Amino acid sequence: MLESLTQSAAAVTLVDAKAHMRVTYADDNTLITSQILMAQQLVESQTRLTLSSAQWQVTTQDREIALEWGDLATVDEVATIAKDGTATAITDFTQPNYNGARYVYIGDATEGPTFRVKYTTQANADKIQLLKQAVLMTVGHFYENREQIVMGAKPEEMPLGAVHIMRHLSIGRYA
Repeated sequence: MLESLTQSAAAVTLVDAKAHMRVTYADDNTLITSQILMAQQLVESQTRLTLSSAQWQVTTQDREIALEWGDLATVDEVATIAKDGTATAITDFTQPNYNGARYVYIGDATEGPTFRVKYTTQANADKIQLLKQAVLMTVGHFYENREQIVMGAKPEEMPLGAVHIMRHLSIGRYA
């Protein structure tokens, strides 16, 4: 089971989002701030890339553990977890990198039954501007389409730009 140990900080500011949408009044600041966080969560989940550093924990019975979400910065802990919850550090593991996908392989000599890996990811500097643009476009979409049904208008899918960016950034990531 993968769980985040940290909350992502908003990578797009309220000022940037309002400028992108050409909103000049403060009436919707709370709404837009909430939409920034939702848009960032959507972009990060679709691309499995993070806009800021984050800490993660995977607990599993598998010996092959994918280190998902973002670019790996460090593996902070590899441990076995006993039935009573006691963690014991493991040194018998490797960290291969296959086509950009990072893993921890637990050696066969290590007894389970449950393994835990804690690791830290960092934002990818080469992709941060594309990720931020996808967040801004998604916030704009959320802001303009606040209701489930719009009377007198043809329902439309999310604009191609944001979807295209998210698909581009997720190619070759984890399946």
